[in-house]
Amino acid sequence: MTADQGQDDLLIRADAAMKAADWTAAAGYLRQLQTTGAGAAIDNALGICLAQGGDPVSAVRAFAIASHKAPDNVEFRFNLATAQKASGDLAAARATFRALLAAAPEHLNAWFNLGNTCLQLGLPDAAADAYEQAFRLRPDWAELCRNRAIALREAGRYEEALVSARAAFTDNPGDMALVRVIAISLDRLGRSDEAADTLTASPEGTDLDLFAELSLNAGRTGQATAALEQGYRSTGNSVWAVRKLLAHPPIVSGTDELSDLRSRFPVDMEVIRTAGGDIPDPLAAGLGPAFYPGYRGEDERERQIALSGLYRSLCPCLNHVSVNPHRPGSRPEKLKVCFISRHLVSHTIGQLQRGFTAGLDRRRFEVHVVGFAAPKDPVAQQIAGSADHFHIAPPDIAGACHAVENLQPDIIVYPDIGMEPLTYFMAHARLAPVQCAAWGHPLTTGIDSIDYFISGAEFEADDPAGHYSEKLFCLSGPATVYQRPVIQQDFSPEELGLDPARRSYFCGQSLFKMQPDFDALLAGILRADEQGEILLVEGGHASWSRLLRERFVRDIPDVAARIRFLPRLGYDAFLSLTGKADVLLDTTQWSGGNTALESIALGQPMVMLPGRFMRGRISAGMYRVCGVTETICDTPEAYIRTAVRLASDRDWRSEIQSRVRKGAGRLFEAAECLRELERFFDDAYESAS
Repeated sequence: MTADQGQDDLLIRADAAMKAADWTAAAGYLRQLQTTGAGAAIDNALGICLAQGGDPVSAVRAFAIASHKAPDNVEFRFNLATAQKASGDLAAARATFRALLAAAPEHLNAWFNLGNTCLQLGLPDAAADAYEQAFRLRPDWAELCRNRAIALREAGRYEEALVSARAAFTDNPGDMALVRVIAISLDRLGRSDEAADTLTASPEGTDLDLFAELSLNAGRTGQATAALEQGYRSTGNSVWAVRKLLAHPPIVSGTDELSDLRSRFPVDMEVIRTAGGDIPDPLAAGLGPAFYPGYRGEDERERQIALSGLYRSLCPCLNHVSVNPHRPGSRPEKLKVCFISRHLVSHTIGQLQRGFTAGLDRRRFEVHVVGFAAPKDPVAQQIAGSADHFHIAPPDIAGACHAVENLQPDIIVYPDIGMEPLTYFMAHARLAPVQCAAWGHPLTTGIDSIDYFISGAEFEADDPAGHYSEKLFCLSGPATVYQRPVIQQDFSPEELGLDPARRSYFCGQSLFKMQPDFDALLAGILRADEQGEILLVEGGHASWSRLLRERFVRDIPDVAARIRFLPRLGYDAFLSLTGKADVLLDTTQWSGGNTALESIALGQPMVMLPGRFMRGRISAGMYRVCGVTETICDTPEAYIRTAVRLASDRDWRSEIQSRVRKGAGRLFEAAECLRELERFFDDAYESAS
């Protein structure tokens, strides 16, 4: 047989194997053909067989060879990008799709797959733009229309998402993914009632989980819990019962609802304990920490312990214990300290933590930062760059724990347990000899595998240890190594919407911090100052502002018209308003932290009424460090009186402002906090059993 006949025979065999879907055999024949110097088509065919056989990494190599041999072949390049995407190398896939489209801008599937890749990368705007190009080429493609609507929703372009999803739904009336886009978009636009009703009217039946979420956002707590109860009764699945246990409205309607929520928790807890059950993966089931109850100003210790214990019993996957050894009394040359959070970015947590990750003594400590996405913003890049090692962990419990365990950390710091589900669940595993929570989320975790809670001495009330399930360790001063904020672009009073005929009282806290008792303070200020107006910032969710307005109109109708909501502000605009408002107001049960530091940096006093627990005392602690205590009040009456005096007595306000500016330096770049934290790490590691 001649060489050509041998090649023809291999081609015939490969073709037959491919038709029979025997990908392993076909790949073997094609590899033999590669050795004969075959052309790019053989490499491409081999890539197809490898991809079909479940080996996308090897397929990438084959398609790369084909593309190198035939750089103008669009389909070879498309296959390469598709294999890169399948192998998990999304950045490479995106680059390859974009290069392909530069040469072939009418390639429908490339635009579609570029959109899918960008969506997986967390780039919804880029995904929406790619889908738009595909839509231009084929507007009747149902999957494309669905994905375009999803991308617009994830990009926060809710009006566009709503229009796109409704248009697509006309042609695909049974598509529940489109119903979800419509409902979520309506919800984010502040039309939560209509959003919940959209799900109810769905021809395929109600998505109970989303329906409950939207009902809570709409202030329909009873409707939400009824839906979750229905899910539990119809399935017997304990996931629904836990969702009901955690159901809490972001904006509480009043003291009666607070009382109902308080009494419901132990009843729901007992139902779940009695029924038992098994939840293999609580994160995948959409569960998480109890976030909103902490804002009510109650003792959370027992509730947090009970919730953690419940999760441990229902979710055995949380009880992992690392096999990494610990040798008491033998400190390594460098302790490996691992900071783990989703929020080590341009976020309150990133601002509070970046001084620690950058400043720990590298002669004694090796700093690892674990995030869950590539660092994109300046703070994230600064934190990642300042660490000795930056790691991107998988976004699932088992994968993230495995990634951290492989680092063999000596000490783990979770700066914000309770702010989001993944790190809350990770904290249940024993991955290091010493595991700490920190005051980025200023609430005890209730998790018995968290050994210490790192707080600030100036924040705590007398005898605070009973507030925590962890051992309490307190840093002095501001309990953070904070970079002093600077306004890059100043905004004028007119640009900020300040009314020159009014005295401005600005509270820049999240709206869900404003519990019903706070309304009376606002009303008292406005009744005492007829020239005053309260300025709040629209919530991260449009319906929150509406619900709060409704509460004000119902409970303090005589002054509600003088409570004004400003649009969401960029960082420089927020700082400018903080510096130009006549008076700054702190919330009570859960105070500011970042905002207190920003206010002090700008030389502005804040009126405070410290709560019983640390989470309601942080701002007051910061001002005590600053040396200014005149605006820290001990009664509601004093809070109102102090606020009105600051607004009306310009000389007194100027005096206080001058003292804030003078003492501000004590709050920023506080190196002693670093030294204290280092000594704590040494002692905690030495004490670990």
